[in-house]
Amino acid sequence: MTSPRSQHGPDSRRFKDWIRWLFYPGSKRVFTPEEMARAGDQPWPYAIDHYLYGNAVLLLAVFTHEMPRGMRPGIWSGVLLTAWASLAMAHALWRSPTRKRLNLACWGAGAVIAAVTLPLIRGNWREPVPGLPLLVAVMTAVLSGWWILTIYRVDQIEGRLRELAEQDAALRLQTRLAAAQIQPHFL
Repeated sequence: MTSPRSQHGPDSRRFKDWIRWLFYPGSKRVFTPEEMARAGDQPWPYAIDHYLYGNAVLLLAVFTHEMPRGMRPGIWSGVLLTAWASLAMAHALWRSPTRKRLNLACWGAGAVIAAVTLPLIRGNWREPVPGLPLLVAVMTAVLSGWWILTIYRVDQIEGRLRELAEQDAALRLQTRLAAAQIQPHFL
């Protein structure tokens, strides 16, 4: 009798693993509302917000002289709006770190970037087109950040659930041992 794995061969499994991480990354673990209430109560670290906004403003200030004069307010607004939207999605992933939510966010961000940049490329706005590789690099960093945040958060919640389960088991054992000391014939 052959196993299902040997029927498809080892290359088939490697291909599926590669496809899973490329097209549908993230943890398969989905937490129940009870698990989230029990172990997912850590607040969002707001220092991340301050760090991201501070870096965005600092980089915009440094590179303002390289921006086309007429587009500076639009670029500043677009970058700050993108930072806000990226953080809003990061907050949502922190509250519910699911694979589905991560992938919807990633594919949605890609669709928004395509919807914004394709008309620029086809239209008369050829001047900002050389900045598109930078935009792609920034969005790759944002999507990677969401992915890392989701993996970190899932690991954090799983670790907390394990810790709480171990504490419960130790408490049950202590209670049982305490009862056994009071009534030794029950051991």
